[in-house]
Amino acid sequence: MAHDPRKLCRRYLTLAKRWWAAVLLCKACLIVFSAVIISFSVFSKFAPFVALAVTLSSEFCQARSDKAKSIGELLLRKLDYLDAFGWQISKAELSDVFVEAGAKFRKQTPAKNDDEHYFASQHPIGTRRALENIQESAWWTKHLAHKMFWYLLASTVTTTVLAVVLLIVTVGTISDFKVLAGVGRVVMAVVMLIVSLGLARLTNSYYQASQMSQRAERRATELMGDDDNEVEVIKLYCEYHLNRAIAPLIPNRIWKWNRETLNELWNEYRAA
Repeated sequence: MAHDPRKLCRRYLTLAKRWWAAVLLCKACLIVFSAVIISFSVFSKFAPFVALAVTLSSEFCQARSDKAKSIGELLLRKLDYLDAFGWQISKAELSDVFVEAGAKFRKQTPAKNDDEHYFASQHPIGTRRALENIQESAWWTKHLAHKMFWYLLASTVTTTVLAVVLLIVTVGTISDFKVLAGVGRVVMAVVMLIVSLGLARLTNSYYQASQMSQRAERRATELMGDDDNEVEVIKLYCEYHLNRAIAPLIPNRIWKWNRETLNELWNEYRAA
């Protein structure tokens, strides 16, 4: 192929993560701007217009992120079925995806390398290879989502505790009303930021994604002993990818931090 669909899939998912980061940035800027307006009463006349602009920007970025994610997840499903069962991706399907990508996106996507292997399984196309592939994919997702859960949980709890401690210490030691009011605004801005970014809900989503992947990995292991199980394997693939599609994205930075360790552990203990 003139372009590698696997790399195209990665590019779409990376693009979705960047737009998602832009959404979070817009929400954070809106909270900071609101705190500045409340604290210093500057730019109060322009506050509604700025808030509207930032809100519309956030919605635009969210729409772009959702679009890129949907295309990336679609390609991911088709590529996994291709690697496991040999279900070919038609040129018509790829052409539709490339039309959405644009000329610059196509130029930056390299040609397909037939020597590159995405999964570690050495079995031929069939149910055994499919189960090993989903085991590997679910194992990676399980650990990466679990790490994101702990990172977000620690960040949310630490930020909340520090804000509450700051408020308690200030109330107990400072009697100046202006200072107390300023600290109260800061604490309220922190709480609003946590709620606006949906950190608590996002933390739970990563936990659920980790648990979902663990169940998929366990189910794949159970199906290993049955040779006549193609229908069950396809059902497992459908359920796994459906859950993957609604799960939050894993930041590239988290993947890069853990890539070498997880690859080494998988090849040493699981691939054999």
